[in-house]
Amino acid sequence: MSESEYRMPNNPLGGVKRPSDNTNLSIPQNFQFSIKRLPTFSYFVQTIALSEVSSSGMDVSFGIGPNLKLPSPTAIISAFTVTFLVNENMKNYYEIVKWMRESTPYKDFNEIKPLKNIYEEAFIVYLTNKKVPYRRISLQGIFPTELSGLDFNYTDTESKPLVATAKFVLSEFFVEDL
Repeated sequence: MSESEYRMPNNPLGGVKRPSDNTNLSIPQNFQFSIKRLPTFSYFVQTIALSEVSSSGMDVSFGIGPNLKLPSPTAIISAFTVTFLVNENMKNYYEIVKWMRESTPYKDFNEIKPLKNIYEEAFIVYLTNKKVPYRRISLQGIFPTELSGLDFNYTDTESKPLVATAKFVLSEFFVEDL
């Protein structure tokens, strides 16, 4: 008997023969990160927690009947976090401290730079499983807002590198295929 005699559909998943052109899974280690202002920083990056993008719905009332739900006209982009190893001379750590001091007055306003010198651009290049650049996420208008402290410890018997975390805010981001 044939499929038509059993009244079975040709494509039991509603017309989808394959779930995707590419069934390879994303691997979180396949990325390269760079910030134009901090060229040596990218070598020490361990993790990146990308921003959350959200939007709240709007209620529109027509006087009678239920409210109509519409998408919000604005999107909210939260901060992203980068965890990095601190190099021996602590240059990568203090470059971020310097950047933060140029945007926020600590003692006086002598170190403050104009806004156009504070904003920077960063890139995350996502690689395929064969380490070929596939997509680039451009993070526009970033600047650091938080930098973790450093934990020095005499009692630790293992020789572990210092790890720090920096939080950056951004204005917008774009994703493009390479």
